[in-house]
Amino acid sequence: SGLVTITGGKWTTYRKMAEDAVSNALFIGKLEKKECITKDLPIGEVTVRDNKLKEMIRSNPTLKEKVHPDYPYVFADVLFAIEYEMAQTLEDILARRTRLLFLDCHAAKDVAQKVVAFMAKEMHKDDKWEKQEFKNFQILAEQYLLT
Repeated sequence: SGLVTITGGKWTTYRKMAEDAVSNALFIGKLEKKECITKDLPIGEVTVRDNKLKEMIRSNPTLKEKVHPDYPYVFADVLFAIEYEMAQTLEDILARRTRLLFLDCHAAKDVAQKVVAFMAKEMHKDDKWEKQEFKNFQILAEQYLLT
């Protein structure tokens, strides 16, 4: 039919998958292959993110509070992840956005309660949601403990 489909994948492999999809589309469509103009194009704009974080902190200075004293993440990072990156769970924040769970499981467990409380407030979630998120994260974090 000439239809090219690409499914699945991760952020770490999206460029290779995109290259394969376009190459297949060019082959199937018998189109001329050209030099890739997006090979080194960054996703998102770091300065746009940084400016947004600064703006958030300017409008609410409490957002510059660190999530954990030993790591650079601040609550503006958490809010940014919720508002602009579709973070919906404590795991989204502490594992996927800040990567704190992977860097230091104990630190992630230490801050989980205050981060989920912040999330619940910002996302207008109830106590039941907050408690379940915290419980889910604790179960997940246990899998990362080495001792």
